[in-house]
Amino acid sequence: MKLFKQVLIAVFILTASVYFGAAFLPAEMKVGRYIELQVPAERVFEQISNLQNWNRWSPWTTNDPGIQITYGAEVTGIGASYSWSGKGSGKGKMQIVDWKKNQLVQSEVEFADHGKSIFTWTLEPGTHRDSVKVTWQVSTHARFPNLHLRYLGLMMEPIFGPWLEQGLQNLAKHLKA
Repeated sequence: MKLFKQVLIAVFILTASVYFGAAFLPAEMKVGRYIELQVPAERVFEQISNLQNWNRWSPWTTNDPGIQITYGAEVTGIGASYSWSGKGSGKGKMQIVDWKKNQLVQSEVEFADHGKSIFTWTLEPGTHRDSVKVTWQVSTHARFPNLHLRYLGLMMEPIFGPWLEQGLQNLAKHLKA
């Protein structure tokens, strides 16, 4: 019985330490990538603002050929949405929550097992004539009582960074074709 109490106390202390330690990690977690493309912003915006176009370049659809996508009533503009289910990509849904023509597309993405994130696309003039700087960023917040999710912030760069890079490269190839 004494050993059981000691193990129980040790588990409690370890759990409390992990949870308490998370309180000192940032609540907001972000990772982003950008690329400069020699195409008009309108062409990029057409691809990122119409959800039906995503299957042509999205890293998740190109890496999970069996993915099942169901589109909402709207596929472009605020309120446009789709949900997905796939062996490699899991389950989730996405809805466009902000949209500024040729400048911004912001979506709320809900991963079935990992909560909500915000995916933000911004388009800015590039450094060369007729070019556009395309930035794709993922951000999320971990608030009380889910402080343990702040540890995810330590892994966001290696998890999401390569996916964002691949998506931007796929988009560039698609626009050049």
